[in-house]
Amino acid sequence: MVVAKRPSEPSTSELSLAGGVSGLEESDAEPGPVLHQLTMKFSKAEDYALILIKELGQTPKHSFISLEKIAKNKKLSLSFLKKIAFYLRQANLLSSKEGKTGGYRLAKPLGKITLGDILLALGSSSSSPCQATCPLAPICQSKKSWNKIDSIMTKNLAKIKIGDL
Repeated sequence: MVVAKRPSEPSTSELSLAGGVSGLEESDAEPGPVLHQLTMKFSKAEDYALILIKELGQTPKHSFISLEKIAKNKKLSLSFLKKIAFYLRQANLLSSKEGKTGGYRLAKPLGKITLGDILLALGSSSSSPCQATCPLAPICQSKKSWNKIDSIMTKNLAKIKIGDL
């Protein structure tokens, strides 16, 4: 599960990874349930960020669009969308302009923005249950495995271009 640290809202979206686990055939698995689909849950913040980035990616290259317009068209909370835009702007994924013709636009082409960029901008963390303050950290037998999983996930999320979604 990917969990947003800021701003926090309940989970609303899922990304399904159909087809099961790569390289694992049913005959290789031990008896028990067969894994056919993995689901990754996204927070409301991550969902809003993806909607915002994709919406801005559909506007003409040098045009700015107001968050009010996007919120109204997509039926999103304007105040929450403003918080999301703030973090995306800090991460140089968006640029903004004040005034009557102002608003937001992408700071770089949609094809160069990755899901990893968005999650990083929002301060999202990985699925690892391990926390730095965990009292079991010194003797934990699974921490190394979770760190490896986190590393793999981070590398793969950085490969998912928003323009390809």
